[in-house]
Formats: sequence, C-alpha cells, structure tokens
Amino acid sequence: MYSYEDDIITLSMTEYSHIQQLLDTFDKLSITYLGVDVVGNVHIILYWNDQCKYYFLRVQPGCTLEEVKDHFGEKDKEYGLYEGNWYMRQENHEQDKPEDLSAPGMRDWFLGK
Repeated sequence: MYSYEDDIITLSMTEYSHIQQLLDTFDKLSITYLGVDVVGNVHIILYWNDQCKYYFLRVQPGCTLEEVKDHFGEKDKEYGLYEGNWYMRQENHEQDKPEDLSAPGMRDWFLGK
C-alpha cells in the first residue's frame, strides 16, 4: 500500500537553502520550465521582458536535435543554432512584431556575461 511518508525527503539546511536560491533565481528570470533527461539534454522555457517566450534546447554529444526535440515535445518546432550545442526558438506575444533572435541582453544573460 502506498504511503505519503514514503515520499518524504530530508534535506540539510544547506541543501534547503541551495534549493530556495535556485527557485528564487528561476522566479527572477521568469523560467517557466526546466527539463533535463538522463543523458543531460536540457529544455528551458522562459519569458523575456514580458514580450517573448524563449525555448532553449541543449543537445548532448551522441544525440541529434531532432531526437531531443521529439523527447521534449517540440518535434514540429523550428529551432536555430544559438551557440555551441544550444538551440533556440522564440514566440512573440505581439503577432505583428518581427521575430528577433538576438534580444538585447539575452545572449549575455544566457552565457553568464
């Protein structure tokens, strides 16, 4: 029989603090989704300046972009190479706004500059 107590995870204060800092960072960056599979492929969705929704995929060696897109439910979406093994696509909130894959500050933020 299933018991809620089976799912209880005990964390040290250091671990708890680290997780809280990560959640605060996610909130500040408007990250709405972060997925990582068993081989380290990554899918991130975030909003930028409340105007655009950005989708990032990191493709690990030995995997193809098509495989990773399919795994994360993005099979029919078009991604462009962002940098290195990162790919990106963008959705604008305003229909008539042209797509701009180099939003001011986005590349510097993403690369940690």
